[in-house]
Amino acid sequence: MRCWDGRVLEGRVVSASENEVKIQLRFGLQCLDRDEVEAIERGVTATPRRKATPDVTAVIDSRTTISAQPRLQSRHAERRRQPLRRSAISKGHRRHQANREATSPRPMPTEIEKINRQRLDLGFARAVTSRHYILFSNAPTQATLSYGKLLDGAYRKLSEIFSHDQDSEERLSVLIYSNPQEFVRKTGKPANLGGYFDGQYVLFFHSTRDAISARTVLLHEAAHQFQGRVLRRRGFDRSQPWLAEGLAVYLEPSQLIPTRQRHGGSKSRIQTGLLPRARYYEVAQLKQDIRTNSHVPLTHLLNTPQEAFTRLHHSYAWSLIHFLIHDNDGINRKHLVRLLQAVTDGESIEATLESIFNVDLDTIEAHWKRYVLKLAI
Repeated sequence: MRCWDGRVLEGRVVSASENEVKIQLRFGLQCLDRDEVEAIERGVTATPRRKATPDVTAVIDSRTTISAQPRLQSRHAERRRQPLRRSAISKGHRRHQANREATSPRPMPTEIEKINRQRLDLGFARAVTSRHYILFSNAPTQATLSYGKLLDGAYRKLSEIFSHDQDSEERLSVLIYSNPQEFVRKTGKPANLGGYFDGQYVLFFHSTRDAISARTVLLHEAAHQFQGRVLRRRGFDRSQPWLAEGLAVYLEPSQLIPTRQRHGGSKSRIQTGLLPRARYYEVAQLKQDIRTNSHVPLTHLLNTPQEAFTRLHHSYAWSLIHFLIHDNDGINRKHLVRLLQAVTDGESIEATLESIFNVDLDTIEAHWKRYVLKLAI
């Protein structure tokens, strides 16, 4: 018998009703609420489920059933939810069972039902829950799983940069359309937009022809979603486009790199700091501007409003974020938290930078220019 929380129980099923399932195990009789049971497999030897994608906790689609009405909780419901009879369990097993239930990442059935209803309301074929996201998708399941792993890696990286507690937030939501035609039909946006963040959801379309561009758009808009849904609780707003767009472009070219674990398994980590190939010409133009001393000065970049931010400004902002994160062997990265606080408090960014580096802005700009010219493109 397989449970939603990942447990696999092997024994003899004594009874199975709409409300509960009783199974005779080697160490005693266990009574489970029916909502805790994912599947009962009779006549086979149960084997633990292999987690092909460790960060993904559930795939919810049309095969997921929803009860017509919430089942009333009787006064015996709490007793039925007790995983095992006390008299039949050793202290060691009780402790092991409690640890498994406390650390299980799989959502409870009530949460799955809620997500499934939301999936039906939004009109998507499936929903995939990852560590930090719910992906409502009409794209193939495997592609959706890959997007979930990529987004989780990006979330972890942004949380690391801004010293954010990853366990303190609810999942963010992403809407994935199957192709550009569906994206245009359902959002009313042009296909060349690729995707956007509407204040709640990231909306974009899956592409088999240009998967790199699809991932680029997804990561760019996911950065804006992190800013708008997570950092905003710390007072962040997009009044500083150099910071908002610079972080988004910085995240664009990120890639998942598989790493082998000591126990023989594998896990992916995200690699950031790569050159955004989609902006190759803008970065080349930036370097040329610095060589000819016709570049946009930092003081102008830091005060450029959103409506005046061009593709070239995006590359300038990316280079400044790259400089702050990676220069001085990454030691300066901690200063982004201080800059975020300065934006929140409405302080002067120029004065904050001078305070952080203990030099004037002209000296900081000279360091930034030398750093950019060393970047390989």
